[in-house]
Amino acid sequence: MTPRLPRLVPLLLLAAVSGSACDWTEFDHLQLKTPVRALSRPEDMDSTQYPSFVVPITQPRGNAELVVIGIDNLALADFTFGPKGDVGIQTVSNDRFVLDGAKVGALGMAAYLPSSTDNIPRIATVTDEGWQPLVINLDSTEVNFALTAVGNPLPVEAGALAVGDSRGAGENDIAVAAGTQLYVLPSAGGGATQSCDLGSTVAALAVGDGWIVAGQGAGDGNAWLVKPDYAAAVGDPCADVTTLVDHSSVVGFGTALVVADIDGDGTRDIVVSAPQERTVYFYSSAGATLRAPKTFAGGSTGCGNAIAVGMVEGKRTLIVGDPGEPGVLAAPGTVWMVDLDTGDDLTPLERPNDDVQRFGTQVGVLSFDGVNGKVDLVWVTAEAATTGDPGVVYLYYWVHDAATEPRAI
Repeated sequence: MTPRLPRLVPLLLLAAVSGSACDWTEFDHLQLKTPVRALSRPEDMDSTQYPSFVVPITQPRGNAELVVIGIDNLALADFTFGPKGDVGIQTVSNDRFVLDGAKVGALGMAAYLPSSTDNIPRIATVTDEGWQPLVINLDSTEVNFALTAVGNPLPVEAGALAVGDSRGAGENDIAVAAGTQLYVLPSAGGGATQSCDLGSTVAALAVGDGWIVAGQGAGDGNAWLVKPDYAAAVGDPCADVTTLVDHSSVVGFGTALVVADIDGDGTRDIVVSAPQERTVYFYSSAGATLRAPKTFAGGSTGCGNAIAVGMVEGKRTLIVGDPGEPGVLAAPGTVWMVDLDTGDDLTPLERPNDDVQRFGTQVGVLSFDGVNGKVDLVWVTAEAATTGDPGVVYLYYWVHDAATEPRAI
């Protein structure tokens, strides 16, 4: 397998894997290859904390991209699944960004920001210098990305960011939590920034169709369902705030949130984790309990620090990152997987080798139509690949055609 060569400089080829025939490793009914590829830190990134964030992007040309963000850099990794199942990869790396002539620093959080007007992928982010919300246009043929400031700088450091249709208007807005304040920044169609005080520090956000979920996470956690009211000239994002459910005695409730279709009825639901309870909870978009919570008896008290929901081999799958007990740097880590349609446990993804530490720090799933058929791509980050290595992203993928049969890679 020969990765396609990049067209521009500086481009960096990452962790190539060669060979024409690969064995499939069975994960229960899943036929994911493990690991397909490990993304090492690009040499031109001098970060000691890489990756700090990963954002998946689907492209319309039969490929996918992962925006891999380091403490002071960004790498755009482009994965193309070719006609024979070959996987090509290239990256565009960019160091500290420039806005209005001044360099800005790390992108500590980010989210994919789709556009209805063009195919240029964008991410919404907040920098660590001035706490300025930004929109970055990402074009894999360029190394100098266009930046646009959004709203005003935040008064305190942001704690969470999410993108989605918070107004139910068919447009993607940027929701940012900074301390106890919730900000909604309209990213399309103009409009003023809305803000309100939720009364508690917010650590996680997710956006549905016309609502926002905010999670506290720390201590006896909590989560709120926020339905912004934009009918007035100056709307109030906190005009309708309800506690998702009374979990004041559940430690860590609200640490991680996902908005996704859990039961397959076509509407998006809410998933909330409580890692110290090793439990994940499920609710409808109205805030009602959707099904019984899922507890991972074999998990650590970090089980649920990261969660994702997506289709993997035709199965609606819950993916739960369990990097290990908080503060235990040498914890191996595990990624738990659950078939949401049947409730059955799937065989967990385990770290590829003994050198990997805190496997499952971040998890995500991305499905897209590749040249060779539909591709399910699961990504998992670890805080270290080998001793002294700042971090790595592992990819697992499954290529299948209309008959949902795996293709030999």
